[in-house]
Amino acid sequence: MFYVLDEVYNGQIWSPEVHVFVSRFFPSYRPGGKNDGKQSVDYLHEREWRVPKDLTFRYNQVEFVIVNKYENIDEIPSDIRATIGLNKFLVMEAYAQIETLWPVHRMPEMKKSLKPKT
Repeated sequence: MFYVLDEVYNGQIWSPEVHVFVSRFFPSYRPGGKNDGKQSVDYLHEREWRVPKDLTFRYNQVEFVIVNKYENIDEIPSDIRATIGLNKFLVMEAYAQIETLWPVHRMPEMKKSLKPKT
């Protein structure tokens, strides 16, 4: 995978054979990034998922599943949940609660999203 700065990306004519391996790189931490009003593009945290074809796997090969709330697990068909195994589900609201009780993990975005609306 090639992560290409936005100004370089825009100046290229990409062949289809190469373009499947190219991703724009326009992170929020670029100089002046959060103040320039432009949408950031930064997929470095998930680069291992980028493949130029379908990714096939069996459910028993899944290492973990991240969900926002416990209720999201119920939305997954029971046979798939059973094959994956409930011990492999990581619930972000649980991590937010840990952060509230033991504030060393610094998850400010999660705290904001889980606050009750007033």
